[in-house]
Amino acid sequence: GEPVEPAPRRVFFITVDTLRADHLGVYGYPRATSPNLDRLAGDSILFEQAIAQWPKTTPSFASMFTGQYPQTTGMTHRAAKWLSDEYRTLPEMFQSAGFWTAAVVSNPMLSAELGWSQGFEEFIETWQTEEDLGSDPVRFRTVVNAPRVNDLARTVLEQAANHDQSFVWLHYS
Repeated sequence: GEPVEPAPRRVFFITVDTLRADHLGVYGYPRATSPNLDRLAGDSILFEQAIAQWPKTTPSFASMFTGQYPQTTGMTHRAAKWLSDEYRTLPEMFQSAGFWTAAVVSNPMLSAELGWSQGFEEFIETWQTEEDLGSDPVRFRTVVNAPRVNDLARTVLEQAANHDQSFVWLHYS
C-alpha cells in the first residue's frame, strides 16, 4: 500500500468573521487586498466551495464546530445563542486526541459565557481588559481588531510550541 501521511502536530484554525471571499486575491479579486492571506493560502488547505450555513456568526460557527446544521443545533435567527454542551465540538475532539487547545476570539458572540470555550485549555477574549470600555462602540473596536488578536496570539503561539500537538483557533473580526 501507499505510505500513510503522519497526523499533523500543529493545527491552526484561522477564521475571519464577515470576510467576503470575492474580495480576496486568492479567490480572484484583481486588487491586492490580501497579500498575506494569499501567500498563506499557497501553503495551506484552501476551501473553494465553502458556504456559510447561516448568515450570522453564532449559527455559522456552531456548524463549523459541531458538524451540525443550524436547524439541528437550534441556533437560528439570533446571533447571541448558547452553544450547548450536548454537542461534541471540534476543539473537544482535538483535546481528546491529546492536543493542547487554545483560542483567541474577537467577537463577544463567541464568548466563554455563551459556551464557546468548550474543549479549550486556554481561551482568550480580546475584549476582556482592565479598562472599562463602557458602551462606546469606537472604544470597543480598539480591543476587537486584528492587531489586538495578534498581540494576544503571540503568547498562545509560544505556549503551543511547548506542546507536542496543538490546536489553535485565531478568530478575527
